[in-house]
Amino acid sequence: MLEKKRDFSVFLRTECDGETERIFAKAQKAEKGFIFEKDGTDYCICYCKKPPFLRIERLGEISYALEFNPEQETHSILSTSMGNLSVSVRVEKLFFGMRQGSECVECEYVLDFSGFEQRHKLSFAVKQIL
Repeated sequence: MLEKKRDFSVFLRTECDGETERIFAKAQKAEKGFIFEKDGTDYCICYCKKPPFLRIERLGEISYALEFNPEQETHSILSTSMGNLSVSVRVEKLFFGMRQGSECVECEYVLDFSGFEQRHKLSFAVKQIL
C-alpha cells in the first residue's frame, strides 16, 4: 500500500532594512526538508535542533543556499541576473520552539557582502495539515 503524502502549512517571514516579506504556503516534507513554492520561486527549508542548524535553499530570480550555524560563520553564493555575490552568514540568535501547535524557528543573522553588512530576522513555522 502506498503511503499518503503528508501536507504541511508553512509560514516564512523575513525582515531587513525595514522591509518585511511574508509567505504562507502548502509544503511537502521531503528527506532534505520542507519544500514549497510561492510566485514561481521554490524553497526548501531544513533544520535540526541539536546541534542547532538551519538551511534555506531558494531557486528563482535570486537563488542561494544559506546555512545558519551559531557555532561558526558560513559562506555562500547568491546568484542573480546581474551575476554572483559572495556572502558570509553570521548567526546572532537561533531559537527553536513551539507556538500555537506549530514548530517554529527564529533566527537573527548578518549577511556580510565583503564588508557591506545587512541585518536580517527570519521566522519559520510549520504545522501538519490534518
